[in-house]
Amino acid sequence: MSTATESQEPDVVQRLFNDKAASWPAKYEDNGPLQHRLHAVGQLIAQRLSRPAAILDLGCGTGNLAFHLSRQGYDVTACDIAEQMIEEGRRAFAGAPIHWLRLSANWQRLPLTAAAFEAVVATSVFEYLVDPDAVLSECSRVLKPGGWLIFTAPDAQNRRRKLEKILRPLAVRLARSAAFKLMPAVQRYLIYLSVSRQRLTLAQWREMAERQGFSAAFDATGGRVPECGKYMLLLQFHKQR
Repeated sequence: MSTATESQEPDVVQRLFNDKAASWPAKYEDNGPLQHRLHAVGQLIAQRLSRPAAILDLGCGTGNLAFHLSRQGYDVTACDIAEQMIEEGRRAFAGAPIHWLRLSANWQRLPLTAAAFEAVVATSVFEYLVDPDAVLSECSRVLKPGGWLIFTAPDAQNRRRKLEKILRPLAVRLARSAAFKLMPAVQRYLIYLSVSRQRLTLAQWREMAERQGFSAAFDATGGRVPECGKYMLLLQFHKQR
């Protein structure tokens, strides 16, 4: 059973990313900190799927990845709980053939039909989930047999991520403290730590995904892709037929 704090976390995540909406697209510009994801995820999709395969961008933000994939010729549905992110994406990519979908902060079931997609991609989403098992189950439901789930997650073996895991209980207590209102950057980082709750190992992600009918498709790097930086994993799972 979720605690009261856990039940409030989706709303906090929603507000966190709504606040970031105006500045988010800049992260995907040339030399931006997230620009690498477009190429890393796009390359995996191109290796796995022929066009115009249907792809769900779960937690799409301002739709930069969705736009990148649609330009490659894929049929992309982009969804997010942050309505301002969706609005920014609609404005920025008004001419793109992207299907936009806003989710409620506390969604439990995707408003999508079963076996509708060949792939689900999710970048910087799973770390914020209270119940990743349930979301993996939904990803499996909307994927066709043989479909692909590709997502990023914090690398639990990285020293920075290990420290974040230790500091998170303290961050949960301090994030709403009035003492940090005069230090917005510190408060934002505390809020991030308070809701970025999943620091699972590769083996734990694999075990969880296998419970939902997926098989892992990692190479010798174990999901450590240079383009995604030293703090993140890029994980691939294949839905069993």
